[in-house]
Amino acid sequence: MVPAAFFNSLNIFLGGNYSKLSSLYKRFGDWEVAFEKEGKPGNPDKEWGLLKSLGIELVLRDSPNFPGLLREIPYPPFGLYIKGSLDEQFPALSIVGTRKASEDGVSLAFEFGGFLSGRGFNVVSGLAFGIDKSAHEGALAASGKTTAILPGGLDSVYPASHTSLARKIIENGGALVSEYPLGHKPAPYNFLERNRIISGLARGVVIIEAPEISGALATARFALEQNREVFVIPGPARHKNYAGSHELIKSGAALVTRPEEIMEILGIPTDSGERLATSEEQVILKVLRSAGRPLNLEEIVELSELPAPIVSQTISFLVLKSKISDHGAHYES
Repeated sequence: MVPAAFFNSLNIFLGGNYSKLSSLYKRFGDWEVAFEKEGKPGNPDKEWGLLKSLGIELVLRDSPNFPGLLREIPYPPFGLYIKGSLDEQFPALSIVGTRKASEDGVSLAFEFGGFLSGRGFNVVSGLAFGIDKSAHEGALAASGKTTAILPGGLDSVYPASHTSLARKIIENGGALVSEYPLGHKPAPYNFLERNRIISGLARGVVIIEAPEISGALATARFALEQNREVFVIPGPARHKNYAGSHELIKSGAALVTRPEEIMEILGIPTDSGERLATSEEQVILKVLRSAGRPLNLEEIVELSELPAPIVSQTISFLVLKSKISDHGAHYES
């Protein structure tokens, strides 16, 4: 039985309590030994089998597959439950903000999410209402990668009304991630704990509409502690949704009004010839270049081995970006 299976049983038994897990690990330094000393609280085989049946991977902190940036933060998770693909070849940027977003804030989140994911970034957020939801949707619309960090077990999506969005994230090559075991229901403090993961996975955090008291401000504070960049979009002086945002700017966060400015601050070229391509775009461009002739949708699906909906969506964005030509349902690079 792998060490992760014993950790999983202990995590279930302790209700995802980081402090108690930390105490056990400090005492024993080994999850199997800790499991035995705790009187075998659970059935590792059965609980591990349930994870596998749901297509959920559990990666421990000492595994080479654990995200490198996240390992560096204060209080990194002991393990991550992952459904989908958390691929570190895509650098990550987080986008967060208020659940009660204005129409303008929702539009900005969609725009920034789409632009950044279209340049090869994995857009990380929390799947919440408002800014989070729109940032994920913007990334999906650009056929890019996006990752949602949940405050509970991956056997149920929170909020439940975003179950369809969560499914689309996985289908588009992204991931749902949590440090909590199956069956764990979100408690108020879980939202704060998960915010350190949202910032910790990313090179920087984009704040869109953060009121004076908000989870987005907590994420920004974590980002600063983790030595991450903090980018803030300003708003109307007296709008309550921007009170926290403006305080961050006064404290030295980078003021940005266009997603291109984030690329510039990070030192990444923004001209069309240098834009990062998503993995699906790379595959389809390679297929078209290798063919040496225009191909139709069915041929591209067959040669790329990608799902037809993803191929269709990716082709649309490649045409919009002028990366490929559309010759009446036949496409050429």
